[in-house]
Amino acid sequence: MSFALIEVEATAKKAARGAGYGWGVAEEASKAARWLCAAGIDGVAALARALEKVDGKTLADLTPTALGGDWRSEQGLMCPLSAGAALSDAAVFWAEEGKRIDGVVVPVLLLPFAANAARQLDKVVTLSWGSTQIATDGYVASVVSGDPAADSAETVVVRCGGEVSQALPAQTRAIPSDADWSTLNQFAHRTYAPDTEESRLKGAGAGLNDND
Repeated sequence: MSFALIEVEATAKKAARGAGYGWGVAEEASKAARWLCAAGIDGVAALARALEKVDGKTLADLTPTALGGDWRSEQGLMCPLSAGAALSDAAVFWAEEGKRIDGVVVPVLLLPFAANAARQLDKVVTLSWGSTQIATDGYVASVVSGDPAADSAETVVVRCGGEVSQALPAQTRAIPSDADWSTLNQFAHRTYAPDTEESRLKGAGAGLNDND
């Protein structure tokens, strides 16, 4: 089943909120998932895997402990949404020497934030982990080598430079797996208020009257 990108964005925002993120990070998560889908990468799968991995953890412990030097977190696992937001905000500070980020969960989720940095700097930005390299000019993505669908990376290196030689085809709709879409909706469901007698009485329809 396919979904409009605006549907992906709306569901992703609720899912991130349901996983415990504040509205600001949830907004960033939704834009990141949409950007990936538009760029030809499965953003629904990436966000679903990331939310599953951080679920139940103290999110504040999964953020960079300091913005200088290599980025590490208190728990050894790095949230790609928190690290990504910092990466985008601090682009001018790491542009010359690059940035190393350790223990990143679902590293491809850093890509939309690297794209923000690429637009700010008017340069190509390349992400590398293991045998994988992905480059972006801020608008499209090019998988230089490897497979971006990794659950984690020991170290991600972000640097200015590289070339967007064969951009992935842009997409106007997302076609996630049923399982990944269901995962996002399960997280999103946590944001819904539980049904109460008062809400049923105020709602449309029969309320508590069965109309037999």
